[in-house]
Amino acid sequence: MSRGTEEIVEGLQRKAQHKVKAIRRVVREYNQTLDASNDDHAVPVVEKQQEMERLVGEYVKLYRAFKRARKKQRKANGE
Repeated sequence: MSRGTEEIVEGLQRKAQHKVKAIRRVVREYNQTLDASNDDHAVPVVEKQQEMERLVGEYVKLYRAFKRARKKQRKANGE
């Protein structure tokens, strides 16, 4: 495995961990907002929904990049 590929994979893993923490945070905030308002059309609820969608979209892009890097890594190892 090349050193560069290994560093890329490690960096992607760290980014993924940060994204997961951010997703958990926004879901927790969304649930708190939803409990407080009891109205799923309130502005704060809609904003949290949009934030969740954005974060999950970023995570999916990161996950795909991670999969590509792992595939390159396997090819480099001759598997």
